[in-house]
Amino acid sequence: MGANARNPSAPSSDLSYDHDPRQRSAFRSLTVREPLAVAWETATSLPGTLGARRRLLRSPGRDLLPSSPIFPARGDLTIFPIPAWIQSPDDRCDASSHFVGPSIDTAPHSGEIDRQLERLLEDETPLLLVSLGTLHRGGEDFFRSCIDAFATLPANVLLVVGRAMDPSDFESASSNIVVRAVVPQLAVLRQAAVFVTHGGMNSVMEGLHFEVPMVVIPQQVEQFLIGQAVADRGAGLVLRQHLSGQKISTRELRTTVETLLDDSSYTALARTLAATLHEGGGAMKAADLIERLLGNTTESRQPA
Repeated sequence: MGANARNPSAPSSDLSYDHDPRQRSAFRSLTVREPLAVAWETATSLPGTLGARRRLLRSPGRDLLPSSPIFPARGDLTIFPIPAWIQSPDDRCDASSHFVGPSIDTAPHSGEIDRQLERLLEDETPLLLVSLGTLHRGGEDFFRSCIDAFATLPANVLLVVGRAMDPSDFESASSNIVVRAVVPQLAVLRQAAVFVTHGGMNSVMEGLHFEVPMVVIPQQVEQFLIGQAVADRGAGLVLRQHLSGQKISTRELRTTVETLLDDSSYTALARTLAATLHEGGGAMKAADLIERLLGNTTESRQPA
């Protein structure tokens, strides 16, 4: 008997997308090229996935996990650290399934903020944060397109290119653009007006927590579905070209960001979604559920 915590990187992967008309429509809207573009990435990650399962089994024992699926997403207690609205309705989400919402550490970490970044965050000019996560397909060309697209934008722009690239390689003649390898994302989102993101679940939850509308540029199909769920509720827009290995034009990058900056309804609806994130009780609710499960398990094992 076990308590499974859902991986927050996607809507639950072992539950189908066929029950929610919006997610079904988004999934079926994929072009032939889009899923093919990620098939190779999925295939090459399979050995690592199988290795992770073997390591997991060595710890708790083979009798704890069923043979299928590879990583089961449901147990006697299933905790989803996401809001219920982002998961498509499914009759397999029964009374043992609990959507508690994300747990986000918002405590300030001032040591991570240097003087230049501090000045940027204190500036009253709207701030655009661009980050495609630690693994992205956008690459150098994408960030150079961002520099071209946003050089004359009436906003400060923080480009986060990741540790695999050197920020000094991205010189910009525009004083409104700062390029960093990494930043304290929560501290930046607290001040951001728009967030350009890959659409990973953690990043989306963090963006919504701070009521920031998003331009979602998914690198994987699951991120497309997450982004579309946000866009369907009016808190963002999706640019899907990277799914099929295509570039996004500088013009489309700029006009999409300008739309979110100029139309306050996106921020208002991000604020509405932010209010839903903690309706499930968060980490405290999850802890109570786990303690209740463990207490019931202990009682059931007591001799009569």
